[in-house]
Amino acid sequence: MQGTETWQFIDGDKTVSIHPQGGSKRTTVPLSPLPSVAGLGIAWLPDHIIKGYLDSGALVQVMTR
Repeated sequence: MQGTETWQFIDGDKTVSIHPQGGSKRTTVPLSPLPSVAGLGIAWLPDHIIKGYLDSGALVQVMTR
């Protein structure tokens, strides 16, 4: 991320805004969870892309709601 984006998550009745920081940003397809699998950070990806990684334990959800 470049520090200008805001990720918004709903937590019950409130919205939580997160301003991620980092050295890279990917906005094109194909989306890949591999940097996160390698321990390089978190990813916000569609469930169908990460399902196998979650099922195997290679990734864990950090925000479940």
